[in-house]
Amino acid sequence: MLQTSFILPNSSPGEIMVLTSGISQTTAGYSVAPQILDFYLIHFVISGKGVFSNSGQRFELGVGDLFIIYPNQLVAYVADNTDPWKYTWVGFTGSYAHEMLNAVGITEDLHVLHIDEDERIPSLFTNIHDHFQPKNNFFDLPTGAYLRLLLVEFRKIMEKNQPVAMITHQEGYSAVEKSIRWMVAHYNQQITIEQLADLMGYHRSYLTKLFTKYTGISPTQYLFKLRMQRAQSLLLSIFTIEQVAASVGYPDAMYFSKMFKKWSGVSPSVYRQKMRE
Repeated sequence: MLQTSFILPNSSPGEIMVLTSGISQTTAGYSVAPQILDFYLIHFVISGKGVFSNSGQRFELGVGDLFIIYPNQLVAYVADNTDPWKYTWVGFTGSYAHEMLNAVGITEDLHVLHIDEDERIPSLFTNIHDHFQPKNNFFDLPTGAYLRLLLVEFRKIMEKNQPVAMITHQEGYSAVEKSIRWMVAHYNQQITIEQLADLMGYHRSYLTKLFTKYTGISPTQYLFKLRMQRAQSLLLSIFTIEQVAASVGYPDAMYFSKMFKKWSGVSPSVYRQKMRE
């Protein structure tokens, strides 16, 4: 089954315009012969498998993969013989298109991108296709808007997967230092690493890579260590186990006891007794 729409390019300077959008359940072995396009084209694999070739490079792709085609690249793709892929696509042009792709981290050398399970990307492709109605004189407004949102999602993926070396040593050190200060100030609250990452302006996985590079441990491990060391100190006081737990960010005393035993090898009450002997 093939659903598709296509119009001729008619973009003005500064615009990014959707030219083609569709979805296709291919048949076994269905192929697109080697071709060179004069616009940008991005496919997202919904199901099945296939092979994408770009400038002599061959990629075996499946569910969750994107393949990206730039103008003037020699490309071809073919569906698997036993599990042919179903994909959706969007093609676009415009004098600002190249700059926008660069801004989100996509370059001519990036041919394939994998997306973990994420409902936003497929839904944005669907929104583009649903609003792609050339009979409507204003169809380019919603399709252009959804395309921009799609590129924003690509940027989030690139930030998640980018190597730590992409930021300077000083920037990395500063981010880690601020992260530590924030955890020291808030370890007694029910904070999460997701909150920390949002505050620092990084994706959680990227912040974890960065933090580990400079400290040798992840922010989750650092926060756990910080809480347990403080708990050890508080257990030498007159506070109850429940009060100690609440003071280091654990509203559930039983869960705190489990975590403390994982840290020290003994329960909080046993630790307190040993320290008082």
